[in-house]
Amino acid sequence: MSPKSLPSSDLNHSQSNGGSAEDATLERHCPLDLAIGCVFRNEARFLMEWIEFHRLMGVQRFFLVDDRSDDDYRDVVRPYVDEGVVQVIEKPCPPTYAGRRWIQYQHLVLGGLCRELRGVTRWLALVDVDEFLVPTAAATVLEFLADHEEAGAVHVEWRMFGTSGVRRLGAGELLTERMCRRMAARPNPGKPIVKPHRVAEAGIHRCELLPGGTYVTAPADPAPGRGGMRVHHYWTWDEEFLLGTKLPRAADAKGWELTPEAVDFHRTAYDDVEDRLIRRFLPGLRERLGRPGPP
Repeated sequence: MSPKSLPSSDLNHSQSNGGSAEDATLERHCPLDLAIGCVFRNEARFLMEWIEFHRLMGVQRFFLVDDRSDDDYRDVVRPYVDEGVVQVIEKPCPPTYAGRRWIQYQHLVLGGLCRELRGVTRWLALVDVDEFLVPTAAATVLEFLADHEEAGAVHVEWRMFGTSGVRRLGAGELLTERMCRRMAARPNPGKPIVKPHRVAEAGIHRCELLPGGTYVTAPADPAPGRGGMRVHHYWTWDEEFLLGTKLPRAADAKGWELTPEAVDFHRTAYDDVEDRLIRRFLPGLRERLGRPGPP
């Protein structure tokens, strides 16, 4: 039911030997309806909230590919691994893909996940640990996807959230509650939720589908009679994570020069407007985490 390994070479071209009949058979016999697959590194502080939020959204299994983490993430995920909810796949980025080629490594990993999870899950969300799938009207992601069963993939747009001036999240605080300010601009990039057996080539922001596959773009803003979904991209986390981990890592992968001006930009650029669309899910999330609400 789960991948034993991931391809280490250019195997991100999943092939289908059949057509719609094979698709229907695969979907009918998938043991999972919705899973998440992603690469992560040193994000232990935020993993539990991310996992529990997405379980609330209907995600049944998490396939997490560890890329050289040296924090205490194993302590966080151990109960989920024991429960069979999380599978950790040790697949560190090879030296040849480090730095500016890291994106190629991520492409290969996502391609491997799509290939290995054919027939395992009907839907696979390719979102990172700093990305939360938030329906605008439906009660869960699965409920939203039920209206798009004929699609091969759904594209979900980003809404970029900043630190909201939070130096470091305190014990018991939810990042989804404190990180409530986002960028006013609405960038088109986002993330895909795919049916793995319909993927020809995986991508970080969009996957190429096999012939006949259709792509749906989820409406990202609430409107009467129009339910949608968005990705809340908590790119910065809190200021401590932004300055100590996120920016240095992004600079290494993307070739950025971290001048004082660049650091100041990332510290403030994502805090334009308040956005509390996610708040309706927070009581349920707090209950799952065993954290009482603020006094």
